[in-house]
Amino acid sequence: MSIENPVRRTDERMVPLEEIKKISEYCKANKIGLHLDGARLYMASAWSGVSIKEYASYFDTVYISLYKYLGASGGAILCGDKNVIDKMPHLIKIHGGNQFGNWLNAAMAVHRLEGMEDRLQQAITRFKEIMNSINQLPGFKISALDGGTNIYAMQLPASIVINKFGETMGQKYFIRLSPPDSKGNWKITVNETLLYRDTSFIVNAFKESVKLASS
Repeated sequence: MSIENPVRRTDERMVPLEEIKKISEYCKANKIGLHLDGARLYMASAWSGVSIKEYASYFDTVYISLYKYLGASGGAILCGDKNVIDKMPHLIKIHGGNQFGNWLNAAMAVHRLEGMEDRLQQAITRFKEIMNSINQLPGFKISALDGGTNIYAMQLPASIVINKFGETMGQKYFIRLSPPDSKGNWKITVNETLLYRDTSFIVNAFKESVKLASS
């Protein structure tokens, strides 16, 4: 049995820890193996306050991606009991997933892993400052998703030209925003790249882009 946490198809919302505990207890009682698809587990840990170690303790095997937030160009880590892990080299090879010299991806991930949790906490703190400032702008509203991690809902002033706003943010300020959905709902994703710019720069980018995109 496998659980993904956070869940990509629900905008990175988390599976509640109490639910994970219940599923884990059931699986242990019925001798069912339980796997954690934790490709983005560091996001769940940062936003929930639950450690990676605790999350992993409820599962028999744990998968963590090396290229989603850890900076590698590919690859992943699978953790579990020796009798399971010892089978992996053969299974990877017969399914065509073997890659010679994958140490390079591991080295890149290890480099980014050092201090990762601290940087994510800094990004969360920085984003709260940014969110509070942007929410004071007329017509703007950024809010956390229920049970969410690093994706937030964002409403923009009704008067702006959406395409113009997105183009200005990207071309002038190098801030990329995903396009809105069919109902005009925007999502804004938070990660440690927020630490590359001052809060004032980001807030000013929103202010100026709204002015240039106002109809």
